[in-house]
Amino acid sequence: MNEEDLEKLRIEWYKSDPVLFEIVKNLVGRETMFIGDFPIRNIKAHMIKYLMANFKRYQFYTARMNLYNSLAKYQDMPVFSFEYNQRKAEQLEFNRNYRSYMVGYDFLFDIDCEEEPRFSYAVTWKIKEIFDEYKVPYYLLYSAGKNNGFHIRVDYEDLPESYKKMDYLDLCKLFKSFIHRVKVILDLPFIDDTITDLRRVGKAPYGVVYPYYRICLPLSDQEFKEFDLNKVTLEYWIKNVDKIKNRGILKREGDPEGFKKLIDKYMEE
Repeated sequence: MNEEDLEKLRIEWYKSDPVLFEIVKNLVGRETMFIGDFPIRNIKAHMIKYLMANFKRYQFYTARMNLYNSLAKYQDMPVFSFEYNQRKAEQLEFNRNYRSYMVGYDFLFDIDCEEEPRFSYAVTWKIKEIFDEYKVPYYLLYSAGKNNGFHIRVDYEDLPESYKKMDYLDLCKLFKSFIHRVKVILDLPFIDDTITDLRRVGKAPYGVVYPYYRICLPLSDQEFKEFDLNKVTLEYWIKNVDKIKNRGILKREGDPEGFKKLIDKYMEE
């Protein structure tokens, strides 16, 4: 299938009700970002119609953007104007005061190996084993980029209560130290520990990642075990779009205190 045909499928994907429903569920209360020919931040996508209005306003289809959401969660995040100068002023104001809107901050493990993509899978397998051992409530995403990486995320709501009492910047620093120590102690060089800040964004579940036309797909244990690149493509899922409805992010059941025990172990090493 040529790129022109894939672009048509991409537009169809982003106009599909089951897809939009699942995408918006993971954008509510977060900052949405479009990255592609040019970056657009400070997008609030709390309803399908508002997300689609932003798709149209920022040429999401023709500019071939990718879809990201923030690790930070926000309450009463302001809605920004479509008018350029007013929006620019609102963006600057939000950049200065975004922490006053924050009500949470997620954990993210980003695993990616540019030299040999299969190593990303091996490292993710190891991290997943550890998370399962400690019964951490997490979800696993195929990140769908050039290097076939994976993301392991823990929602703020699933963090231990003691972490929720922490200042968000201190929590961010704790996560960064934990990620770095896991990387060093286990000698796993393909874990990204370079970008960990309160404004960080990650690939949004169910987005199509351009120019590879693969889906940033939440994976079940079985899907990860039997991971198949042919089953994360846009061509595959556009034929199975009915299976997206209410699919969710496939979060593992677990205990927030298990996550604390895991972090404590590596911070004490």
